[in-house]
Amino acid sequence: MAPYICKLWNIPKHEYPSYFGESYRSYHLRIHYTTLQRRASSIRSMELVPFTITPQLLPLAQQMTSLRHLHFESDRELSASQLDILIQFLTKLPRREKMLGIRGSVLEEFVLPTLPLQHTADRSQKLRLMHAVGDVVSLDAHRWTDFPEICELLPDEIFSRLKCFEYGTGFRHGQGGRFLRRCRALQELKFDTSENVFAWAEEEKEKSAAIGDLVQLKTLEISVTRSSEGALLKSIFHGFSHSLEDLTYDIRTSQHCTDIDHTGPSIGITAIADEPIIIDSTVRMPRLKKLRINHASSAVEIGQDAFQDCPMLELLSLSGEVSCRNGARGFDVFRLPSLRCLSLDNGVAKYFRLESIRHSPLLEHLTLTDERPLGTDPKDMDLLMLNMQPWTWKMPHLKIIQLSGRSALAFKFEWVRLCPSLESLDIDVMTPATLRPNMKDIAKGPCGKRLRTCQLNFFKREANEEGFRKILETYCRRVVQLKLTTHNMSSPAQWAGLELGLVLRATKALDSLETLTMFLGRGNIIPLMEHYHLVEGKTCEKTGKVTWPSSVKLKKLCIENSDGIVYRTYRQTDDSMDVDE
Repeated sequence: MAPYICKLWNIPKHEYPSYFGESYRSYHLRIHYTTLQRRASSIRSMELVPFTITPQLLPLAQQMTSLRHLHFESDRELSASQLDILIQFLTKLPRREKMLGIRGSVLEEFVLPTLPLQHTADRSQKLRLMHAVGDVVSLDAHRWTDFPEICELLPDEIFSRLKCFEYGTGFRHGQGGRFLRRCRALQELKFDTSENVFAWAEEEKEKSAAIGDLVQLKTLEISVTRSSEGALLKSIFHGFSHSLEDLTYDIRTSQHCTDIDHTGPSIGITAIADEPIIIDSTVRMPRLKKLRINHASSAVEIGQDAFQDCPMLELLSLSGEVSCRNGARGFDVFRLPSLRCLSLDNGVAKYFRLESIRHSPLLEHLTLTDERPLGTDPKDMDLLMLNMQPWTWKMPHLKIIQLSGRSALAFKFEWVRLCPSLESLDIDVMTPATLRPNMKDIAKGPCGKRLRTCQLNFFKREANEEGFRKILETYCRRVVQLKLTTHNMSSPAQWAGLELGLVLRATKALDSLETLTMFLGRGNIIPLMEHYHLVEGKTCEKTGKVTWPSSVKLKKLCIENSDGIVYRTYRQTDDSMDVDE
Protein backbone atom coordinates (compact mmCIF):
# COMPACT_ATOMS: atom_id res chain seq x y z
CA MET A 1 0.00 0.00 0.00
CA ALA A 2 2.66 2.54 1.04
CA PRO A 3 4.93 2.01 -1.98
CA TYR A 4 1.89 2.19 -4.25
CA ILE A 5 0.70 5.50 -2.72
CA CYS A 6 4.17 7.01 -2.84
CA LYS A 7 4.72 5.91 -6.43
CA LEU A 8 1.34 7.37 -7.34
CA TRP A 9 2.23 10.70 -5.73
CA ASN A 10 5.86 10.69 -6.94
CA ILE A 11 7.31 10.59 -3.43
CA PRO A 12 10.90 9.28 -3.09
CA LYS A 13 11.22 6.12 -1.05
CA HIS A 14 13.57 7.69 1.52
CA GLU A 15 10.93 10.36 2.25
CA TYR A 16 8.05 7.97 3.05
CA PRO A 17 7.99 8.48 6.84
CA SER A 18 8.79 12.21 6.82
CA TYR A 19 6.16 12.94 4.17
CA PHE A 20 3.27 11.22 5.91
CA GLY A 21 4.37 11.97 9.49
CA GLU A 22 3.42 10.00 12.59
CA SER A 23 -0.08 9.21 11.32
CA TYR A 24 1.43 7.50 8.29
CA ARG A 25 3.88 5.58 10.44
CA SER A 26 1.18 4.13 12.64
CA TYR A 27 -0.93 3.26 9.58
CA HIS A 28 2.04 1.70 7.80
CA LEU A 29 2.98 -0.28 10.90
CA ARG A 30 -0.53 -1.75 11.13
CA ILE A 31 -0.23 -2.96 7.52
CA HIS A 32 3.34 -4.12 8.17
CA TYR A 33 2.52 -6.17 11.26
CA THR A 34 -0.69 -7.56 9.75
CA THR A 35 1.39 -8.91 6.86
CA LEU A 36 3.99 -10.30 9.27
CA GLN A 37 1.34 -12.10 11.32
CA ARG A 38 -0.01 -13.84 8.25
CA ARG A 39 3.38 -14.83 6.83
CA ALA A 40 5.59 -15.02 9.91
CA SER A 41 6.21 -18.75 9.66
CA SER A 42 7.34 -18.60 6.00
CA ILE A 43 9.59 -15.52 6.08
CA ARG A 44 13.22 -16.48 5.40
CA SER A 45 14.79 -13.05 4.89
CA MET A 46 13.90 -9.74 6.53
CA GLU A 47 15.29 -6.20 6.35
CA LEU A 48 14.29 -3.99 9.26
CA VAL A 49 13.83 -0.23 9.15
CA PRO A 50 14.38 1.52 12.52
CA PHE A 51 10.83 2.87 12.90
CA THR A 52 9.43 -0.66 12.48
CA ILE A 53 11.37 -1.93 15.51
CA THR A 54 8.66 -1.55 18.15
CA PRO A 55 7.27 -3.76 20.95
CA GLN A 56 4.65 -5.01 18.46
CA LEU A 57 7.42 -7.01 16.79
CA LEU A 58 8.13 -9.15 19.86
CA PRO A 59 5.04 -11.45 19.83
CA LEU A 60 5.88 -12.46 16.24
CA ALA A 61 9.37 -13.74 17.06
CA GLN A 62 8.29 -17.23 18.15
CA GLN A 63 6.36 -17.72 14.91
CA MET A 64 9.35 -16.97 12.64
CA THR A 65 10.59 -20.53 12.41
CA SER A 66 11.97 -20.06 8.87
CA LEU A 67 13.86 -16.80 9.43
CA ARG A 68 17.47 -17.21 8.32
CA HIS A 69 18.66 -13.79 7.10
CA LEU A 70 18.31 -10.52 9.03
CA HIS A 71 19.53 -7.16 7.70
CA PHE A 72 19.11 -3.46 8.44
CA GLU A 73 19.05 -0.38 6.28
CA SER A 74 22.67 0.73 6.08
CA ASP A 75 22.06 4.47 6.42
CA ARG A 76 19.68 4.28 9.41
CA GLU A 77 20.92 4.30 13.00
CA LEU A 78 19.21 2.43 15.84
CA SER A 79 18.56 4.20 19.11
CA ALA A 80 19.31 2.58 22.46
CA SER A 81 15.64 1.72 23.01
CA GLN A 82 15.34 0.19 19.54
CA LEU A 83 18.46 -1.84 20.19
CA ASP A 84 16.91 -3.18 23.41
CA ILE A 85 13.78 -4.23 21.51
CA LEU A 86 15.95 -5.90 18.87
CA ILE A 87 17.81 -7.86 21.56
CA GLN A 88 14.51 -9.06 23.01
CA PHE A 89 13.30 -10.01 19.53
CA LEU A 90 16.44 -12.04 18.81
CA THR A 91 16.20 -13.76 22.20
CA LYS A 92 12.62 -14.84 21.51
CA LEU A 93 13.42 -16.33 18.08
CA PRO A 94 13.11 -20.14 17.88
CA ARG A 95 16.27 -22.03 18.73
CA ARG A 96 17.63 -25.11 17.05
CA GLU A 97 18.75 -28.16 18.97
CA LYS A 98 22.48 -28.68 19.36
CA MET A 99 24.55 -31.40 20.96
CA LEU A 100 24.42 -31.92 24.74
CA GLY A 101 21.13 -30.08 25.05
CA ILE A 102 22.55 -26.71 23.97
CA ARG A 103 20.21 -24.66 21.81
CA GLY A 104 21.72 -22.57 19.00
CA SER A 105 20.53 -19.68 16.88
CA VAL A 106 18.09 -20.28 14.04
CA LEU A 107 19.65 -17.36 12.14
CA GLU A 108 22.28 -18.05 9.51
CA GLU A 109 23.12 -14.57 8.19
CA PHE A 110 23.24 -11.38 10.26
CA VAL A 111 24.43 -7.85 9.45
CA LEU A 112 25.23 -5.77 12.51
CA PRO A 113 23.10 -2.61 12.63
CA THR A 114 24.41 0.94 12.43
CA LEU A 115 24.63 2.59 15.83
CA PRO A 116 25.35 6.19 16.89
CA LEU A 117 28.93 7.02 17.82
CA GLN A 118 28.05 7.32 21.51
CA HIS A 119 27.26 3.59 21.55
CA THR A 120 30.94 2.75 21.22
CA ALA A 121 31.38 3.33 24.96
CA ASP A 122 28.39 1.16 25.92
CA ARG A 123 29.71 -2.30 25.11
CA SER A 124 27.41 -4.17 27.48
CA GLN A 125 24.46 -3.62 25.14
CA LYS A 126 26.51 -4.79 22.16
CA LEU A 127 27.60 -7.88 24.06
CA ARG A 128 23.98 -8.73 24.87
CA LEU A 129 23.14 -8.31 21.17
CA MET A 130 25.90 -10.70 20.10
CA HIS A 131 24.77 -13.29 22.66
CA ALA A 132 21.18 -12.92 21.42
CA VAL A 133 22.29 -13.38 17.80
CA GLY A 134 24.10 -16.57 18.70
CA ASP A 135 26.26 -18.76 16.49
CA VAL A 136 25.33 -17.47 13.03
CA VAL A 137 26.86 -18.79 9.81
CA SER A 138 27.47 -15.40 8.16
CA LEU A 139 28.36 -12.15 9.96
CA ASP A 140 28.97 -8.68 8.52
CA ALA A 141 30.59 -6.53 11.22
CA HIS A 142 32.04 -3.66 9.19
CA ARG A 143 29.66 -1.11 10.81
CA TRP A 144 31.14 -1.62 14.27
CA THR A 145 34.55 0.00 14.69
CA ASP A 146 34.96 -1.56 18.14
CA PHE A 147 34.10 -5.10 17.05
CA PRO A 148 37.68 -6.32 17.76
CA GLU A 149 37.25 -5.43 21.44
CA ILE A 150 33.73 -6.89 21.54
CA CYS A 151 34.73 -10.24 20.06
CA GLU A 152 37.50 -10.76 22.62
CA LEU A 153 34.82 -10.74 25.35
CA LEU A 154 32.72 -13.40 23.59
CA PRO A 155 33.08 -17.18 24.01
CA ASP A 156 34.30 -19.40 21.18
CA GLU A 157 30.82 -20.94 20.84
CA ILE A 158 29.56 -17.71 19.24
CA PHE A 159 31.93 -18.27 16.30
CA SER A 160 31.72 -22.06 16.12
CA ARG A 161 29.50 -22.04 12.99
CA LEU A 162 30.89 -18.87 11.39
CA LYS A 163 31.65 -19.59 7.73
CA CYS A 164 31.42 -16.10 6.19
CA PHE A 165 32.87 -13.01 7.84
CA GLU A 166 33.33 -9.44 6.62
CA TYR A 167 35.18 -6.66 8.39
CA GLY A 168 37.28 -3.62 7.49
CA THR A 169 39.86 -1.79 9.55
CA GLY A 170 39.94 -1.79 13.34
CA PHE A 171 41.95 -4.77 14.62
CA ARG A 172 44.98 -3.81 16.67
CA HIS A 173 48.31 -5.59 16.55
CA GLY A 174 47.72 -9.30 17.11
CA GLN A 175 43.93 -9.07 17.47
CA GLY A 176 43.15 -10.05 13.89
CA GLY A 177 45.20 -13.23 14.02
CA ARG A 178 43.72 -14.28 17.36
CA PHE A 179 40.17 -13.76 16.18
CA LEU A 180 40.57 -15.58 12.85
CA ARG A 181 42.21 -18.52 14.59
CA ARG A 182 39.06 -18.95 16.70
CA CYS A 183 36.83 -19.23 13.60
CA ARG A 184 37.47 -22.90 12.83
CA ALA A 185 34.56 -23.22 10.38
CA LEU A 186 35.58 -20.16 8.33
CA GLN A 187 35.21 -20.58 4.55
CA GLU A 188 34.68 -17.05 3.16
CA LEU A 189 36.49 -13.96 4.44
CA LYS A 190 36.60 -10.30 3.44
CA PHE A 191 39.21 -8.56 5.57
CA ASP A 192 41.50 -5.53 5.83
CA THR A 193 44.79 -5.70 7.68
CA SER A 194 48.29 -4.27 8.04
CA GLU A 195 50.03 -7.36 9.38
CA ASN A 196 50.37 -11.07 8.77
CA VAL A 197 47.16 -12.40 10.32
CA PHE A 198 47.66 -15.93 8.95
CA ALA A 199 51.02 -16.89 10.46
CA TRP A 200 49.10 -19.31 12.69
CA ALA A 201 47.65 -21.10 9.64
CA GLU A 202 51.14 -21.72 8.27
CA GLU A 203 52.29 -23.07 11.63
CA GLU A 204 49.26 -25.37 11.94
CA LYS A 205 49.85 -26.69 8.43
CA GLU A 206 53.42 -27.65 9.29
CA LYS A 207 52.47 -29.37 12.55
CA SER A 208 49.21 -31.12 11.59
CA ALA A 209 49.11 -34.16 9.34
CA ALA A 210 45.30 -34.31 9.07
CA ILE A 211 43.75 -31.82 6.65
CA GLY A 212 40.41 -32.18 8.44
CA ASP A 213 41.89 -30.46 11.50
CA LEU A 214 42.75 -27.32 9.52
CA VAL A 215 40.61 -24.30 8.69
CA GLN A 216 39.02 -24.90 5.26
CA LEU A 217 39.13 -21.33 3.91
CA LYS A 218 37.82 -21.27 0.31
CA THR A 219 37.22 -17.62 -0.64
CA LEU A 220 39.46 -14.79 0.56
CA GLU A 221 39.33 -11.09 -0.33
CA ILE A 222 41.96 -9.24 1.65
CA SER A 223 43.53 -5.79 1.56
CA VAL A 224 47.01 -5.33 3.00
CA THR A 225 49.72 -2.65 3.23
CA ARG A 226 53.09 -2.98 1.52
CA SER A 227 54.82 -3.53 4.87
CA SER A 228 53.57 -7.12 5.01
CA GLU A 229 52.43 -8.04 1.50
CA GLY A 230 55.11 -10.69 0.94
CA ALA A 231 54.89 -12.42 4.32
CA LEU A 232 51.09 -12.50 4.35
CA LEU A 233 50.84 -13.87 0.81
CA LYS A 234 53.35 -16.57 1.69
CA SER A 235 51.29 -17.61 4.73
CA ILE A 236 48.11 -17.71 2.63
CA PHE A 237 49.69 -19.85 -0.08
CA HIS A 238 51.15 -22.32 2.41
CA GLY A 239 48.51 -22.23 5.13
CA PHE A 240 45.47 -22.72 2.87
CA SER A 241 46.93 -24.58 -0.10
CA HIS A 242 44.62 -27.49 0.70
CA SER A 243 41.35 -25.53 0.46
CA LEU A 244 41.64 -22.07 -1.15
CA GLU A 245 39.62 -21.64 -4.37
CA ASP A 246 39.27 -17.87 -4.85
CA LEU A 247 41.87 -15.29 -3.74
CA THR A 248 41.74 -11.52 -4.22
CA TYR A 249 44.89 -9.93 -2.80
CA ASP A 250 44.85 -6.14 -2.91
CA ILE A 251 47.97 -4.25 -1.80
CA ARG A 252 47.24 -0.73 -0.60
CA THR A 253 49.68 1.76 -2.08
CA SER A 254 49.45 4.11 0.92
CA GLN A 255 51.75 3.39 3.84
CA HIS A 256 49.24 4.90 6.27
CA CYS A 257 47.85 2.27 8.63
CA THR A 258 44.56 2.82 10.37
CA ASP A 259 44.05 -0.62 11.82
CA ILE A 260 47.26 -1.41 13.61
CA ASP A 261 48.71 -0.27 16.92
CA HIS A 262 52.39 -1.17 17.17
CA THR A 263 52.51 -0.11 20.81
CA GLY A 264 50.09 -2.80 21.93
CA PRO A 265 51.12 -6.29 23.03
CA SER A 266 51.33 -9.15 20.56
CA ILE A 267 49.87 -12.26 22.14
CA GLY A 268 49.12 -15.50 20.35
CA ILE A 269 50.50 -14.47 16.97
CA THR A 270 53.99 -14.64 15.55
CA ALA A 271 55.23 -11.33 14.17
CA ILE A 272 57.00 -11.94 10.86
CA ALA A 273 58.97 -9.23 9.11
CA ASP A 274 58.04 -8.69 5.50
CA GLU A 275 59.89 -10.90 3.06
CA PRO A 276 59.68 -11.54 -0.68
CA ILE A 277 57.28 -14.19 -1.89
CA ILE A 278 58.45 -16.31 -4.81
CA ILE A 279 55.65 -17.77 -6.90
CA ASP A 280 57.20 -20.79 -8.55
CA SER A 281 56.84 -24.57 -8.62
CA THR A 282 56.83 -24.67 -4.80
CA VAL A 283 53.42 -22.96 -4.70
CA ARG A 284 51.01 -25.88 -4.94
CA MET A 285 47.31 -25.04 -4.76
CA PRO A 286 45.33 -27.86 -6.37
CA ARG A 287 41.90 -26.27 -5.70
CA LEU A 288 42.68 -22.66 -6.67
CA LYS A 289 40.37 -21.41 -9.46
CA LYS A 290 40.66 -17.61 -9.27
CA LEU A 291 43.71 -15.53 -8.36
CA ARG A 292 43.84 -11.74 -8.37
CA ILE A 293 46.91 -9.86 -7.09
CA ASN A 294 46.51 -6.08 -7.42
CA HIS A 295 49.19 -3.36 -7.09
CA ALA A 296 51.98 -5.75 -6.16
CA SER A 297 55.54 -4.53 -5.60
CA SER A 298 58.91 -6.16 -6.18
CA ALA A 299 58.26 -8.21 -3.02
CA VAL A 300 56.27 -10.52 -5.31
CA GLU A 301 58.56 -12.49 -7.61
CA ILE A 302 57.46 -14.74 -10.47
CA GLY A 303 59.84 -17.67 -10.62
CA GLN A 304 60.35 -20.81 -12.63
CA ASP A 305 57.29 -22.91 -13.52
CA ALA A 306 54.93 -20.47 -11.82
CA PHE A 307 51.32 -21.63 -11.37
CA GLN A 308 52.00 -25.02 -12.97
CA ASP A 309 50.78 -26.74 -9.79
CA CYS A 310 47.47 -24.88 -9.93
CA PRO A 311 45.74 -27.22 -12.42
CA MET A 312 42.23 -25.79 -11.84
CA LEU A 313 43.19 -22.11 -12.26
CA GLU A 314 40.56 -20.43 -14.46
CA LEU A 315 41.18 -16.73 -13.78
CA LEU A 316 44.56 -15.03 -13.36
CA SER A 317 44.85 -11.27 -12.85
CA LEU A 318 48.15 -9.60 -11.92
CA SER A 319 49.07 -5.93 -11.67
CA GLY A 320 51.91 -3.94 -10.16
CA GLU A 321 55.68 -3.88 -10.36
CA VAL A 322 56.40 -7.57 -9.88
CA SER A 323 59.90 -8.88 -10.48
CA CYS A 324 61.36 -11.86 -12.31
CA ARG A 325 63.33 -14.42 -10.35
CA ASN A 326 67.13 -14.09 -10.63
CA GLY A 327 66.85 -11.12 -12.96
CA ALA A 328 65.38 -13.17 -15.81
CA ARG A 329 64.49 -11.42 -19.06
CA GLY A 330 60.86 -12.41 -18.76
CA PHE A 331 58.50 -14.98 -17.32
CA ASP A 332 58.79 -18.62 -18.22
CA VAL A 333 56.04 -19.94 -20.44
CA PHE A 334 52.88 -20.38 -18.36
CA ARG A 335 51.22 -23.78 -18.71
CA LEU A 336 47.66 -23.34 -17.45
CA PRO A 337 45.35 -25.82 -19.21
CA SER A 338 42.16 -24.68 -17.41
CA LEU A 339 42.70 -20.92 -17.79
CA ARG A 340 39.72 -18.97 -19.18
CA CYS A 341 40.55 -15.37 -18.27
CA LEU A 342 44.02 -13.76 -18.25
CA SER A 343 44.53 -10.11 -17.28
CA LEU A 344 48.03 -8.64 -16.88
CA ASP A 345 48.42 -4.95 -16.12
CA ASN A 346 51.31 -2.46 -16.14
CA GLY A 347 54.51 -3.89 -14.74
CA VAL A 348 53.48 -7.47 -15.47
CA ALA A 349 52.41 -7.65 -19.12
CA LYS A 350 55.87 -6.67 -20.38
CA TYR A 351 57.31 -9.93 -18.97
CA PHE A 352 54.60 -12.17 -20.41
CA ARG A 353 55.30 -14.51 -23.32
CA LEU A 354 52.49 -14.83 -25.84
CA GLU A 355 53.58 -18.39 -26.42
CA SER A 356 51.95 -19.20 -23.07
CA ILE A 357 48.54 -18.78 -24.70
CA ARG A 358 48.91 -21.94 -26.73
CA HIS A 359 49.03 -23.91 -23.47
CA SER A 360 45.63 -22.51 -22.42
CA PRO A 361 43.25 -23.82 -25.11
CA LEU A 362 40.14 -22.84 -23.10
CA LEU A 363 41.11 -19.16 -22.87
CA GLU A 364 38.16 -16.81 -23.49
CA HIS A 365 39.39 -13.38 -22.32
CA LEU A 366 42.89 -11.95 -22.90
CA THR A 367 43.89 -8.52 -21.53
CA LEU A 368 47.48 -7.26 -21.67
CA THR A 369 47.89 -3.64 -20.55
CA ASP A 370 51.41 -2.27 -20.85
CA GLU A 371 53.06 1.13 -20.63
CA ARG A 372 52.31 3.36 -23.60
CA PRO A 373 55.71 5.00 -24.27
CA LEU A 374 57.53 3.12 -27.01
CA GLY A 375 61.09 3.70 -25.82
CA THR A 376 64.32 2.41 -27.34
CA ASP A 377 65.85 1.18 -24.09
CA PRO A 378 67.75 -2.11 -24.78
CA LYS A 379 65.90 -3.87 -21.94
CA ASP A 380 62.55 -2.80 -23.38
CA MET A 381 63.54 -4.02 -26.83
CA ASP A 382 64.63 -7.37 -25.39
CA LEU A 383 61.26 -7.77 -23.70
CA LEU A 384 59.53 -6.78 -26.92
CA MET A 385 61.39 -9.44 -28.90
CA LEU A 386 59.93 -12.13 -26.60
CA ASN A 387 56.60 -11.79 -28.41
CA MET A 388 57.75 -11.16 -31.97
CA GLN A 389 57.51 -14.81 -32.99
CA PRO A 390 54.48 -15.59 -35.17
CA TRP A 391 51.21 -16.63 -33.54
CA THR A 392 50.31 -19.74 -35.52
CA TRP A 393 48.12 -21.67 -33.08
CA LYS A 394 44.34 -21.63 -33.02
CA MET A 395 42.35 -20.40 -30.02
CA PRO A 396 38.84 -21.75 -30.61
CA HIS A 397 37.28 -20.27 -27.44
CA LEU A 398 38.93 -16.83 -27.32
CA LYS A 399 36.18 -14.16 -27.36
CA ILE A 400 37.83 -10.94 -26.12
CA ILE A 401 41.28 -9.50 -26.94
CA GLN A 402 42.44 -6.25 -25.30
CA LEU A 403 46.03 -5.15 -25.93
CA SER A 404 47.71 -1.83 -25.21
CA GLY A 405 51.20 -0.33 -25.25
CA ARG A 406 54.10 -2.61 -26.01
CA SER A 407 51.84 -5.64 -25.80
CA ALA A 408 49.90 -4.32 -28.80
CA LEU A 409 53.00 -4.20 -31.01
CA ALA A 410 52.89 -7.96 -31.43
CA PHE A 411 49.32 -7.91 -32.74
CA LYS A 412 48.61 -9.04 -36.29
CA PHE A 413 45.19 -9.04 -37.93
CA GLU A 414 45.81 -12.64 -38.94
CA TRP A 415 45.01 -13.55 -35.32
CA VAL A 416 41.34 -12.94 -36.09
CA ARG A 417 41.36 -15.94 -38.42
CA LEU A 418 42.94 -18.07 -35.68
CA CYS A 419 40.22 -17.07 -33.18
CA PRO A 420 36.90 -18.12 -34.77
CA SER A 421 34.91 -17.20 -31.62
CA LEU A 422 36.32 -13.66 -31.33
CA GLU A 423 33.60 -11.12 -30.46
CA SER A 424 35.51 -8.04 -29.24
CA LEU A 425 38.86 -6.60 -30.36
CA ASP A 426 40.52 -3.59 -28.68
CA ILE A 427 44.04 -2.70 -29.86
CA ASP A 428 45.59 0.42 -28.33
CA VAL A 429 48.63 1.80 -30.18
CA MET A 430 48.79 0.38 -33.70
CA THR A 431 51.89 1.08 -35.79
CA PRO A 432 52.04 1.30 -39.62
CA ALA A 433 53.56 -2.18 -39.68
CA THR A 434 50.39 -3.59 -38.11
CA LEU A 435 48.25 -1.91 -40.78
CA ARG A 436 50.14 -3.43 -43.69
CA PRO A 437 47.99 -6.32 -44.91
CA ASN A 438 49.25 -9.87 -45.26
CA MET A 439 48.06 -10.51 -48.79
CA LYS A 440 48.50 -14.29 -48.46
CA ASP A 441 46.11 -14.36 -45.52
CA ILE A 442 43.69 -11.88 -47.12
CA ALA A 443 43.53 -14.14 -50.17
CA LYS A 444 41.92 -16.80 -47.96
CA GLY A 445 38.77 -14.66 -47.80
CA PRO A 446 36.80 -12.86 -45.08
CA CYS A 447 36.86 -14.16 -41.50
CA GLY A 448 35.79 -13.01 -38.05
CA LYS A 449 32.17 -14.04 -38.43
CA ARG A 450 31.45 -13.40 -34.74
CA LEU A 451 33.49 -10.20 -34.35
CA ARG A 452 31.01 -7.47 -33.42
CA THR A 453 33.03 -4.77 -31.59
CA CYS A 454 36.33 -3.37 -32.83
CA GLN A 455 38.32 -0.43 -31.42
CA LEU A 456 41.65 0.58 -32.98
CA ASN A 457 44.02 3.27 -31.69
CA PHE A 458 46.59 4.46 -34.26
CA PHE A 459 50.08 5.63 -33.37
CA LYS A 460 51.12 6.92 -36.78
CA ARG A 461 49.48 7.49 -40.13
CA GLU A 462 49.70 4.70 -42.69
CA ALA A 463 49.97 5.89 -46.27
CA ASN A 464 48.55 2.67 -47.72
CA GLU A 465 44.87 3.49 -47.36
CA GLU A 466 43.87 0.76 -49.79
CA GLY A 467 45.61 -1.84 -47.64
CA PHE A 468 43.70 -0.72 -44.55
CA ARG A 469 40.45 -0.89 -46.47
CA LYS A 470 41.22 -4.53 -47.34
CA ILE A 471 41.97 -5.23 -43.67
CA LEU A 472 38.57 -3.89 -42.62
CA GLU A 473 36.75 -5.80 -45.34
CA THR A 474 38.56 -9.06 -44.53
CA TYR A 475 38.74 -9.13 -40.73
CA CYS A 476 35.95 -6.75 -39.66
CA ARG A 477 33.27 -7.62 -42.18
CA ARG A 478 30.62 -8.47 -39.55
CA VAL A 479 31.53 -5.71 -37.10
CA VAL A 480 28.54 -3.86 -35.63
CA GLN A 481 30.47 -1.21 -33.65
CA LEU A 482 33.69 0.30 -35.00
CA LYS A 483 35.76 2.97 -33.24
CA LEU A 484 38.89 4.58 -34.71
CA THR A 485 40.97 6.90 -32.51
CA THR A 486 44.47 8.33 -32.54
CA HIS A 487 47.30 8.06 -30.06
CA ASN A 488 47.75 11.07 -27.81
CA MET A 489 51.31 11.50 -29.10
CA SER A 490 50.12 11.82 -32.70
CA SER A 491 49.83 15.15 -34.46
CA PRO A 492 46.16 15.98 -35.18
CA ALA A 493 47.14 17.41 -38.57
CA GLN A 494 48.28 13.95 -39.66
CA TRP A 495 44.80 12.56 -39.31
CA ALA A 496 42.62 15.17 -40.98
CA GLY A 497 40.20 13.24 -43.14
CA LEU A 498 42.08 9.96 -43.13
CA GLU A 499 39.75 7.68 -41.17
CA LEU A 500 36.61 9.15 -42.65
CA GLY A 501 37.62 8.48 -46.22
CA LEU A 502 38.92 5.02 -45.42
CA VAL A 503 35.91 3.90 -43.49
CA LEU A 504 33.34 5.33 -45.87
CA ARG A 505 34.86 3.35 -48.70
CA ALA A 506 35.15 0.26 -46.53
CA THR A 507 31.58 0.46 -45.19
CA LYS A 508 30.29 -0.63 -48.57
CA ALA A 509 31.46 -4.12 -47.62
CA LEU A 510 30.71 -3.90 -43.87
CA ASP A 511 27.10 -5.02 -44.11
CA SER A 512 26.49 -5.22 -40.34
CA LEU A 513 28.06 -1.91 -39.29
CA GLU A 514 25.61 0.14 -37.22
CA THR A 515 27.75 2.37 -34.98
CA LEU A 516 30.82 4.26 -36.17
CA THR A 517 32.97 6.51 -33.95
CA MET A 518 35.95 8.42 -35.36
CA PHE A 519 38.40 11.12 -34.32
CA LEU A 520 39.54 13.59 -36.98
CA GLY A 521 41.99 16.48 -37.11
CA ARG A 522 41.41 20.17 -36.59
CA GLY A 523 39.21 22.46 -38.66
CA ASN A 524 35.80 22.29 -40.30
CA ILE A 525 34.65 18.74 -40.93
CA ILE A 526 31.52 19.64 -42.88
CA PRO A 527 33.22 20.05 -46.30
CA LEU A 528 34.99 16.74 -45.79
CA MET A 529 31.72 15.02 -44.91
CA GLU A 530 30.10 16.51 -48.00
CA HIS A 531 33.02 15.34 -50.14
CA TYR A 532 32.35 11.75 -49.12
CA HIS A 533 28.59 12.21 -49.54
CA LEU A 534 27.92 11.63 -45.88
CA VAL A 535 25.78 14.77 -45.61
CA GLU A 536 23.94 16.99 -48.06
CA GLY A 537 23.18 20.72 -48.07
CA LYS A 538 24.98 23.89 -47.02
CA THR A 539 22.68 24.99 -44.18
CA CYS A 540 24.08 22.75 -41.49
CA GLU A 541 26.44 25.33 -39.98
CA LYS A 542 23.56 27.74 -39.37
CA THR A 543 20.77 25.41 -38.30
CA GLY A 544 22.73 22.66 -36.54
CA LYS A 545 20.99 20.12 -38.80
CA VAL A 546 22.29 18.29 -41.82
CA THR A 547 20.59 15.91 -44.20
CA TRP A 548 21.63 12.29 -43.96
CA PRO A 549 21.41 10.53 -47.34
CA SER A 550 19.64 7.20 -47.46
CA SER A 551 22.74 5.69 -49.07
CA VAL A 552 24.47 5.79 -45.67
CA LYS A 553 23.57 2.53 -43.92
CA LEU A 554 24.80 3.46 -40.44
CA LYS A 555 22.28 3.68 -37.62
CA LYS A 556 24.54 5.68 -35.31
CA LEU A 557 27.47 7.95 -36.17
CA CYS A 558 29.84 9.98 -34.00
CA ILE A 559 32.60 12.13 -35.51
CA GLU A 560 34.79 14.35 -33.33
CA ASN A 561 37.65 16.70 -34.15
CA SER A 562 40.34 18.07 -31.87
CA ASP A 563 38.53 21.43 -31.68
CA GLY A 564 35.86 19.78 -29.55
CA ILE A 565 33.13 19.73 -32.23
CA VAL A 566 31.14 16.50 -32.09
CA TYR A 567 28.76 15.27 -34.76
CA ARG A 568 26.30 12.66 -33.52
CA THR A 569 23.39 11.13 -35.30
CA TYR A 570 20.84 8.35 -34.95
CA ARG A 571 18.92 7.28 -38.00
CA GLN A 572 15.47 8.82 -37.80
CA THR A 573 12.57 9.20 -40.18
CA ASP A 574 13.70 12.71 -41.13
CA ASP A 575 17.32 11.59 -41.76
CA SER A 576 18.66 14.49 -39.71
CA MET A 577 21.89 14.84 -37.77
CA ASP A 578 22.73 17.03 -34.77
CA VAL A 579 25.89 19.08 -34.51
CA ASP A 580 27.14 19.71 -30.95
CA GLU A 581 29.83 22.18 -29.98
